Amino acid sequence: MMHTDPPARGSSSLFSDIRGIRHELGLLKREMCELELIQSAFTAADGKENARVTLLTEQIRDRALRLTDMYEGFETAVSEVDNAFDRSALTLRYLYGMTWLQVAFALGEHDEQYARRRCEKYTGRAKLGSCGVGKEAVPHRNFQGGDNV
Repeated sequence: MMHTDPPARGSSSLFSDIRGIRHELGLLKREMCELELIQSAFTAADGKENARVTLLTEQIRDRALRLTDMYEGFETAVSEVDNAFDRSALTLRYLYGMTWLQVAFALGEHDEQYARRRCEKYTGRAKLGSCGVGKEAVPHRNFQGGDNV
């Protein structure tokens, strides 16, 4: 089994943003439904689509596609983690928003530091200097697919 190194420090925004991304995707879905209703009212009234509603729909669709790409990035990043407990901890914490203690309990532990340590090695928040190794000496895999050295 191949070990996946944690990403470079500072790449944790993908994890911290994922709940917001999911929420925004839900809001955009609702907006699209509302715009479809508005568009159908225009079409029923005069037989043609309203250009402004069409433009809004396209803008929302573009935004949703960008957010979907980011969401897929999170899923890809998590799926590349070799350890099942680490994958679970990342998903519970960042996708479902559980506290560190809730994540620890879900993993069968009683110490929130257990869950925090499992996640920090992938979010880049662990202090690499504290183990006597400088950041530049440790190659990391970032979640955009490239290597950072």
